[in-house]
Amino acid sequence: MVLWKLALCLGTLFASLGVALYMIADMGLAPYDSVALIIEKLTKGKVPFQFARVASDITVIVIGVAFCLAAGNNVWLIVGIGTIANALLNGPLIQFFRKRIEKVVDL
Repeated sequence: MVLWKLALCLGTLFASLGVALYMIADMGLAPYDSVALIIEKLTKGKVPFQFARVASDITVIVIGVAFCLAAGNNVWLIVGIGTIANALLNGPLIQFFRKRIEKVVDL
């Protein structure tokens, strides 16, 4: 039981770190990752990246749940604790790592 929780935490941390690294390295962005940046840019920073990312992740989950329910399937087939944890934590963690990496890169 503890092992899957540890794996979930490590996976979330490494995924967020990876996204932050390729954003800072300016290696391009996946279309999904750029949604939060576009929202931040369009609102001129009024909606910070981390909140825009959480909002876009939750929107995607809601759409997936709606389609799942429309098909008559069990919602828990597509949404689990990992989905919810990643939706709520990816944005703040990516921003956390971006700030730390930018400080190191600027040295």
